[in-house]
Amino acid sequence: MLPREHNVDRALSIDPKLWPALYLRAQNFQKGGQYELAIQDCNEALRQYRGLVEASLLRASINVRLGKYVKR
Repeated sequence: MLPREHNVDRALSIDPKLWPALYLRAQNFQKGGQYELAIQDCNEALRQYRGLVEASLLRASINVRLGKYVKR
């Protein structure tokens, strides 16, 4: 486990709703190929703070990678 991952996990163990840590963990999941977990963390971070454009962009890029496009 990398120091950053350890710090993020520790922060979330103290406060599971800490949106900056959720976003960082989503980035870590994305880098590790754990796309569904990354999307879940992006969703929760955005629920906590709707203005987190970075989480929206990360979620969108993962969905494109997975071929999940908006259905009309």
